[in-house]
Amino acid sequence: MDSPHVWIITDGKAGDLGPCLAVARAAHWEPEVWRLHSSGFWNAFMGPYRITRDDSQNQAGQASPRDRNSSLSVHRLSPPMFPSSRYPDVLIASGRRTIPVVRLIRKWAKGKTFTVFLKDPRTVRPVADFTWVPEHDHLRGKGVYATLTTPHGLSPSFLQDLRTHADLHTEAFALPKPRIAVLVGGNSRHHVFTASDQERLITHLSTLMDQGYHLMVTHSRRTPAPLKTALLDLALANKCLVWDGATPNPYATFLALADYIIVTTDSINMMGEALATGRPLLLFEPQGGHRKIIQFTKILKDKGYAFPFHGSMAGTAYPPVDSTPEVAAHMFEAFIHWKKGQKSSDNRVIG
Repeated sequence: MDSPHVWIITDGKAGDLGPCLAVARAAHWEPEVWRLHSSGFWNAFMGPYRITRDDSQNQAGQASPRDRNSSLSVHRLSPPMFPSSRYPDVLIASGRRTIPVVRLIRKWAKGKTFTVFLKDPRTVRPVADFTWVPEHDHLRGKGVYATLTTPHGLSPSFLQDLRTHADLHTEAFALPKPRIAVLVGGNSRHHVFTASDQERLITHLSTLMDQGYHLMVTHSRRTPAPLKTALLDLALANKCLVWDGATPNPYATFLALADYIIVTTDSINMMGEALATGRPLLLFEPQGGHRKIIQFTKILKDKGYAFPFHGSMAGTAYPPVDSTPEVAAHMFEAFIHWKKGQKSSDNRVIG
């Protein structure tokens, strides 16, 4: 079978785009990446929708010969001005704002596009032919597949390859063992890093350095400014390396080199990526929470993968946990089954 023509559509959020890229590439597909531009809640559902090619994510930055358009304006009443043969064979999407676009492309492609949606769309009607959700979501049914962790690109083999490239992030390789990767998120709809939380985290990390551990710290765009400053102050000690935010993020290298990992619980994706290392996982919980995140962290603790972080280390190594190949395999199997159904329909004789 020839490789299918694959599109990815998200609004560009890393938490949506990353999983889409991961499952596509795990299926050995090279997707075209499109970004949905939408502002405001109602615009996301009423349209028109403008999607543009994100050539920074596309192979070699080149447009597919099937579609040289770099921008499409998608209206509810009229499809883009090109024939249905130019619609993708596979459309992978994530993020609720993409739902109307997925449905429109599915309609205009006249059943010739296999659709994939990652995460629970929280809709009454099905959105896609294949849907992936995390186990802590309740959505189940035909065409729905659930796994413990979110798909991502940090496979155990990729992490192992990083461990052989000492020329990358030489400062991290130079840190003596034991090394701890510290992945710091930030404020979100459900979590707030209060002044007390920030002080508690810095105190715990300082305690680890006093105990002889060496820290590799990275943060996110959501990390409160005072906490970023406090983390950078830790870097004044020779037992701590903190990403300065001005250079490419060494996130993956820090994970690859870590003997232990500390993650703040505001990000399910970061916790899932940490599990791909097989290293003991310590969870720092800021104020707030959400039912799904609380349930996810409980599962990790019950399985012995993760422990609360209170300023000391715990846990032992375990086989790396990576759901990406599993999700990709089931997606590919569903696509093959769908493709056979398409051929049967095309060969049907109407008398």
